[in-house]
Amino acid sequence: LTGTIFERHHFPIEEMFYILKEMEAKSTLQISEELGRDYDSKYARRISLEGVVEVEEVYVHAGEKGKKRDVGRRRGLRKRGRGTWENDKPPVLTIVKRGVEPEVWFCVVENLKGVKVKLKEWIGGEVVLNTDEYTIYHGIAEEIEG
Repeated sequence: LTGTIFERHHFPIEEMFYILKEMEAKSTLQISEELGRDYDSKYARRISLEGVVEVEEVYVHAGEKGKKRDVGRRRGLRKRGRGTWENDKPPVLTIVKRGVEPEVWFCVVENLKGVKVKLKEWIGGEVVLNTDEYTIYHGIAEEIEG
């Protein structure tokens, strides 16, 4: 299956074709129940970082859009600085794996304190980690190795 859309998935090929066939007519929950899998496993992608990797955090202006109980802001968010879920500016990690076949992942995180834990979980080999030197990345090499 090398070179196809199934290349990095760990489902049997029969399940992959079943998912593709049924995804237009059925919900993800229904398909996962029929296959006896966790709801999240249908979309789960295994992130394995190695080689040259860039990590950047961005803060997306978000919030509960379209809800009548929320009064719209006249000029956007007034608070400056880095965001959190509570102030409608959740942090999103952007991870770019460089190389012959570059890959990009986006990960919405509740807070940036868990970034080291996530990166440690995803690193699968020798990594050169390029960051913007924000303090959340300080000491990450020692934490990953140790």
